[in-house]
Amino acid sequence: MIFSIKRRQTSSEPPSLKNIVHSIGGGILLMSFSLSFSLALAQNKLLTPNQQDFLNAYQAIKQNDRNAIASYKRKLKNYPLYPYVLYHDYRRNFKDTPKHLIKQFIADNKNSYLSDALYRNWLTHLAKIGYWTTYLEEYTPQKNLSLQCYNIQALSHRKQLKTALKYAKPIWEHNTKLNAACRPIDTLLRKHKQLTGTMVWN
Repeated sequence: MIFSIKRRQTSSEPPSLKNIVHSIGGGILLMSFSLSFSLALAQNKLLTPNQQDFLNAYQAIKQNDRNAIASYKRKLKNYPLYPYVLYHDYRRNFKDTPKHLIKQFIADNKNSYLSDALYRNWLTHLAKIGYWTTYLEEYTPQKNLSLQCYNIQALSHRKQLKTALKYAKPIWEHNTKLNAACRPIDTLLRKHKQLTGTMVWN
């Protein structure tokens, strides 16, 4: 009889594409232009002042130039794409952004792509810096496997081992490949002798 043991491998998620947002007339078009092309348009004066400020704000955010960011936020306060300025600023600079501002953004933009994306990125940030208590306070059930695994790590780090093991077992059983966020649950289950022969050999 030949047995096959599940292989646990690390998988990586493809990097997300950057969307440069271009406003034309009264409508808003989301277009996948490169930043260099957009800047070329700005140099040719094909963008409105608000559009150019938006692109300049994005550059300031990338450089974490807090004075320039604050200035562009004031200029763009009433611009339809202002939420994108906040989103990119918070997403790239979690460590410099107070928690209440992140939570306010998520609440103000509820049920939108920006809100969901910022929330997922924030949870990932909290997990990577080991802010497990805050993670548990802010976490709600997620379909994203990595966030589920971070939740299990948070539970195990905050003396909720029984619950952590309960959530870890089905993930281990139903995923032949564990990504970087989930690999610690393999260690957790082995450490506490929760892997049965049936689980290993299936």
